Amino acid sequence: FNDGGLPAAPFRTDPWMAAPGRVIRVACIGDSITYGSGIGNRAANAYPARLQDLLGSELFEVRNFGKPGAGIHRARNKYDRSVEHAEALAFQPDIVICNLGINDLNDWGRFGRGAFIGEYRNLVDAYAGLPTDPVFILWHRLAPLFPGQTFHGDPNIETLNRWIAEAAAVTGARTIDMYAHFSNHPEWFPDHIHPNEAGAQEVAEQTFQFLATLEELPGTPPTVEPVGTATGTTRTHGR
Repeated sequence: FNDGGLPAAPFRTDPWMAAPGRVIRVACIGDSITYGSGIGNRAANAYPARLQDLLGSELFEVRNFGKPGAGIHRARNKYDRSVEHAEALAFQPDIVICNLGINDLNDWGRFGRGAFIGEYRNLVDAYAGLPTDPVFILWHRLAPLFPGQTFHGDPNIETLNRWIAEAAAVTGARTIDMYAHFSNHPEWFPDHIHPNEAGAQEVAEQTFQFLATLEELPGTPPTVEPVGTATGTTRTHGR
């Protein structure tokens, strides 16, 4: 029943995680943090592999499309010009989890706000144009840097995070905060930027918990709740 005492439209209280006639494909795109640089047996221990273990293989297929050194606007290592990007698109994911931006500090001053947000929008739009119309999730804020890393304490990181938030706003992408949970755990980042195996497990668990909060099954048409539901307003769910 809604707040007015009227019967509410049907809704689900169970998790959305049920396959749309096939496994749900999850593409993890990003830089060396996604790739798993510095992790032994990367294929088994980078965060996408650990996320696959948490989600299980019966309903999900998770793939790692990380590209070390990649950025959004890097002249020499632009993610959307990479083989990994092309392979991620060919995978036709239902969910895209994106960690990109920190390497753009290497080219800081060669681009501005509009160019950065525009390039991020182009990236998101490339996946939005797929037949699967995937849920797109941006890391925001980005994972922390610790003392000893080149850009630790750089004020441009805050600007970068603000621009990523703006990119999420204009594209409708979801965001997952990878800063708050990790900022007090330098032990998970032995080289001050890349998570070790324990850190990758934590990234996977945070991602798993976030995915469990999604209301709609990826790949299904948006649903409209009529006026008179528990919210009392009309809402459209979808990417």
